[in-house]
Amino acid sequence: AVNVYFLIDASMRWINDSLNINLHPYQYTTGVKFDPHGLSGDDNSHYIPSTGQLAFGDGGVDDAEDVGVVLHEFGHGVHDWATVGSLSQVQGLSEGCGDYWTTSYIRASGILTPAHPAYHWVFVWDGHNPFWAGRVVNYSAHYPEGLTGTIHTDGQIWASTLMSVWDLIGKEPTDVDFIEALSMTNGSSNQEDAANAFIAADQTIYSGS
Repeated sequence: AVNVYFLIDASMRWINDSLNINLHPYQYTTGVKFDPHGLSGDDNSHYIPSTGQLAFGDGGVDDAEDVGVVLHEFGHGVHDWATVGSLSQVQGLSEGCGDYWTTSYIRASGILTPAHPAYHWVFVWDGHNPFWAGRVVNYSAHYPEGLTGTIHTDGQIWASTLMSVWDLIGKEPTDVDFIEALSMTNGSSNQEDAANAFIAADQTIYSGS
């Protein structure tokens, strides 16, 4: 519970106080609601758009103890709140958004360095183990012919693209453009739509620099 609270609080302060972006759950007026043991012991976690709440399972690795899982699910919330309920999973867009938000934090915090074998992993503890294979942000598939039709696989294209931008311009402008771009998308937006929105956001906020 403490780990989830710390990570969500850090993200909410970063978005609202540091980036000066007003972003909160639209489903309720309190802070972000979560349950660190909310899936009856299952090896899974989720964000629920209808309620704006996050829940974490305890099967395999306790998900609420993994930075990657906590921030991935929170990333779904960012997507949902920025679009005021129009989160899209077309081509795994929201999965990629969650993977990006996780990796942006991990890299900026210095938890992993480029020399670390897990540098490109999204779930450093929960994935890449006997429980499941995990995901990466150096995914090599090319858009659109590399799409598989599986949202968790295809989302890696979007997350990997965003992290390539992050490596070039840094966390703050990438996070700002990312959130502003999401606000320009809707429930039917695909990865190409999100990429065009990202460029438009950068033109609006940074004059395209």
